Amino acid sequence: MKQFIKIGIIILIGWGLCFNIALIFSFDKKYPEECELTAVAEIVSMKTEKARSNSYIVKIVQANIQNVKNTKIIVYIPKEENLKFGDIVQISGSFSKGDVARNYKGFSYRNYLKQSKIYGSMYVKSVQILTHKNSLTEKIFAIKTKLFETLDNIYAENTNAFLKGILLGDSSTLDDEIKENFKDSSMSHVLAISGMHVSYVIIGVQVVLDKFVNHRKFKNYLILAVLGFFVVITGGAPSCMRACIMNGMLLISQNFYRKNNVYVTILFTLVVLLFINPYNIFAVGMWLSFGGTLGIVLFHQFLRRFLECKFAIKSAFIKSFLGVFLVSFSAQILIVPIMIYCFNTISLTFFISNLLIYFLVGPMLALGYISLILGVFLPQIRCRYCHI
Repeated sequence: MKQFIKIGIIILIGWGLCFNIALIFSFDKKYPEECELTAVAEIVSMKTEKARSNSYIVKIVQANIQNVKNTKIIVYIPKEENLKFGDIVQISGSFSKGDVARNYKGFSYRNYLKQSKIYGSMYVKSVQILTHKNSLTEKIFAIKTKLFETLDNIYAENTNAFLKGILLGDSSTLDDEIKENFKDSSMSHVLAISGMHVSYVIIGVQVVLDKFVNHRKFKNYLILAVLGFFVVITGGAPSCMRACIMNGMLLISQNFYRKNNVYVTILFTLVVLLFINPYNIFAVGMWLSFGGTLGIVLFHQFLRRFLECKFAIKSAFIKSFLGVFLVSFSAQILIVPIMIYCFNTISLTFFISNLLIYFLVGPMLALGYISLILGVFLPQIRCRYCHI
């Protein structure tokens, strides 16, 4: 019976990979490069405010182009039109697939959109709301909107824009100059939801559940549910999904009294991410996330044991500091080559800045999530120093 299950899994994985490869090569054939598009579409994202318009992600229901049903595009709509998640609208305007990289290893807006299965962008000339579709996803996005409003209420504009990025994975309102500073310092990963964020979420949930739930298996299943909710709330970035899937497999292995093999977990997580979205293969964030994780797995314990034996370290404080430093250092061993290849640049202060980040961002995340939860239930709370 086990042999049949293994053969079935291999066939399923093979079929899935072939399907996803075919999907990647067929991506550009759905839409023409540019056209006038008229469509009925469903709003499937929150509003993102731009200088002259608001942008939304929509899923096509009907269109004047064949074979584009259920595909997603970004639409830019005049500010006076205030749409909500779940609205069914009729739109017309100019569609474009997006710019490709004009220089070697330059930024390709088209490939960037592919990572979210988005086929292009459209500047809307006319829009009409037809009806509204209620769904569970809409309820979840209503919660996300509430969290954003809570941060707006607690903190000043510049502060809440930064916190939306590091707490909820939305850096759309963050100033471009700040984003560029993070990029120049090789610390863009701080603005992406990753393993550190997920670790603090798990620790926080465990602390709360320990007060009310004694059954370990049930507690682990509740944490799994929270991780699934966290993925949806933060937008399902590959780095976040990687961390949640790997931690989820660890919790499941505990419930079934199985030893968790980290290499199998990493491979399984990679396959799952490519199944969910084959265009994740283009996502630099995913490779940085997997590279950092694999670096820690391969080098952290080896370097720690070597240095502790070499220098006969006995102090608990030094061991603790060394452990934190080596986690960051081990991750960078594989992250640095990826960043050099993808961005053709690296900061000379990279290791120092990332070491400091581990000591600063951790407490910032913990306090940020606590203030966010308190702000939801106690709306009168405001950070007086952030509004000066």
